Amino acid sequence: MTRRKAAPMIRMLAAIIAGNVVYFAVQSRLPAAAQHHSYHPDLGTLVDLWFCAVFWGLIELAASFFSKPRR
Repeated sequence: MTRRKAAPMIRMLAAIIAGNVVYFAVQSRLPAAAQHHSYHPDLGTLVDLWFCAVFWGLIELAASFFSKPRR
């Protein structure tokens, strides 16, 4: 796999890990409806997804600032 193809996947993996770490760190402080319960689809799953999406957006934004312009 080339570096150009691997970079987006690495950024996605980093966003998922960071989002889950933050979500599970603050989960006990969230309202009961926003807490995830294992093996059941619930609102907590969507809140966890939101955390991951926010981190993905921040990582992509940072990557766009630090990437070299293409010719």
